[in-house]
Amino acid sequence: MLITTETDYFIQIEAFENGKNKGKFVKKWKAEKIQPGDIDSNGKIDLNDAIMALKINSAISISNIIPKTSDVNGDNKQSLADAIFIMKTVSK
Repeated sequence: MLITTETDYFIQIEAFENGKNKGKFVKKWKAEKIQPGDIDSNGKIDLNDAIMALKINSAISISNIIPKTSDVNGDNKQSLADAIFIMKTVSK
């Protein structure tokens, strides 16, 4: 399963001196919507997500920051239900 939702964001900074435009800087980036179950935010639900979910539930330390949007059942935490959902998704 791949992420399908992206949003464009822009930031623009303009520099002025004595009312005269001296230039501008524009930065554009895409913010991707994290899919529920995609704990490692790599754009797909895979075995690594299931392993991370099980580690979280067994209090094994992981190095990744877990996005809240990866929660599959809306309880705002990674639980065994999330790990089961991921394993079912991976097995399809």
